[in-house]
Amino acid sequence: MIDKKLLSEAKDIAKDQMRHGKIHYSDFEKATKAIYDDLLQMENLASFDVSSIEAEAPQIALSVAPASKFKHEKVAGKVRCAECGNTFKTLSVNHLRIHGITREEYMVKYGLTDKDMQGDIERKVKTGDDNALTIMSYIMKEYDLKRAEVKPFVTEYGFSDIKGLMAQAKDKGIPALNLLKEKAPASKKKEK
Repeated sequence: MIDKKLLSEAKDIAKDQMRHGKIHYSDFEKATKAIYDDLLQMENLASFDVSSIEAEAPQIALSVAPASKFKHEKVAGKVRCAECGNTFKTLSVNHLRIHGITREEYMVKYGLTDKDMQGDIERKVKTGDDNALTIMSYIMKEYDLKRAEVKPFVTEYGFSDIKGLMAQAKDKGIPALNLLKEKAPASKKKEK
């Protein structure tokens, strides 16, 4: 008869070893059975010598080969694929398909969470006059335009779009709205 509590503990230990790269996911069942047998044997013994367990532990760790020569890790804000060693912002389903493995299988194989599958890329949020939406709102207020009218208005005065206006303004060292006012005077404001 199987002791469910011991089996659960054996699975937890095997998952921890898999997560830390000590065992390969294909050896999970074999490792779980071996750990279960060891736990069962320890439970059946009235007393056991801790030094004998410590002496056996390194042998168990050495008998299981790592999954691959690469390690799943975060490197410079990106994630290294443990299958091929390439780094990505996110390990995608498309990339893992190349290795013939699903995202879930990869996560189980290497003991990962959803968060582990993504890098730590720093995203810069543009605020104030560096934000195209802010410039758009200034233009809408200044020239009494609707959102859909802003891009045609800006292109009418020689800019590719709002970002083009912002780039030229940055080159000249003046605010984007001031540069637009030079080419589209306030007298050109839309009539109500």
